[in-house]
Amino acid sequence: IEQSFQVDADEAGYNDMRRTVHRNVRTRQLPGVSPLIYTRFLMECTVFLSLFDLKEGLPEYEEIPVGLPMQPPVAKEYSRLQREFTSCLKDRDIGRRLLSSMLSTLTVYPDQPYHQPPALHPRTHQPLIVPADTCDPDTLQAKEEKTLEIIRDKVQKGERVLVYTAWTRSDSQQKLLRLLDDQAYQSAILSASVSPKNREEWVEKKVKNGLQVLITNPRIVETGLDLNDFTTIIFFSFDYNLFTLRQASRRSLRINQTAPRIEVYLLYYQDTIQENAISLMATKLAVAGIIEGNISDEGLAAMGNCQDLSSQLAHELAMGIRHNGDTITSSFHRMAILHPQTEKKAVEAAVKPETAPTKAQGRPDTSPAVILQFAEGYRRTSRKKAASAPPPEQLSLEELLSA
Repeated sequence: IEQSFQVDADEAGYNDMRRTVHRNVRTRQLPGVSPLIYTRFLMECTVFLSLFDLKEGLPEYEEIPVGLPMQPPVAKEYSRLQREFTSCLKDRDIGRRLLSSMLSTLTVYPDQPYHQPPALHPRTHQPLIVPADTCDPDTLQAKEEKTLEIIRDKVQKGERVLVYTAWTRSDSQQKLLRLLDDQAYQSAILSASVSPKNREEWVEKKVKNGLQVLITNPRIVETGLDLNDFTTIIFFSFDYNLFTLRQASRRSLRINQTAPRIEVYLLYYQDTIQENAISLMATKLAVAGIIEGNISDEGLAAMGNCQDLSSQLAHELAMGIRHNGDTITSSFHRMAILHPQTEKKAVEAAVKPETAPTKAQGRPDTSPAVILQFAEGYRRTSRKKAASAPPPEQLSLEELLSA
């Protein structure tokens, strides 16, 4: 159930939660299902399958994070902006109101170090931090060069490339389209103006007309759309939403995919907030995979910091225990406390002749009286030899560490 509260505009503000304030309350039922449906009716008679349960019939799939350095002028200006924003955060009131502007500016600036709006003071609304233009819109940045390099290599091999750009305040889509057109690539932008029911047909028509590179926002194609024609996916910039990332990155990973391999490139700038964000996303991805039973140390999940012992043990079980039995046995054998051969001979002498097996006797007598007699003889022999026998030989600490 969702409840919406609407307060009169002339009364909103100070003390707007008092009882005398006039409010309109609107209640509507949200779509959903009770968890009791799952526990009572579905759990014992339902089999849940994921795409990775059918991995034998799927092509190879690899996520490739690519860290790129910023150009020196951009890196210098980025460091200045980061210092000034960090200084403003020391004032709790200003920092709280400036946090959204800080995250947006520091995230987008490495990709578009020009025409960035200033951060305004929350009280005076005057420019507080003004990003400087360190290059012009026609200058190629490291991400754009890497994107063109990947596209050039894949198109020469006859593949098609899907490029994701998620930041609406940047000009990445139009700039990439212009660069691709200048190099004579058949490219197009799938925008939100195309209705969801017509998007798959729209893409099919473009592919039939020779489309080589498709540029779009990952939210537009995150669900319900198969893009099997695009075997290489590039996240030029991505939304920091785990569901969107996982869904958009698997648009080409389908059971009916005939290509032998799917590659997903995730581009980010090193030593920036982009790197911190993708590291957090990697940790979330690793934890989500562990919960679902998909344990991997490749791709984006390899950047995650999920190092608890349970996860490592589960990873070893999933990937196969690489230790063999002989190595483990020999390691424990070397750590054992071993006695010299003289004591072994003394123990054998303590056994009376009648208890030793012979060919005529067959199996030795294992009655309780014989066992107690053997134990008493062993104790007497041990006490006699304790003073004269040399100390037991043990492995040194260095030997244990080198084992």
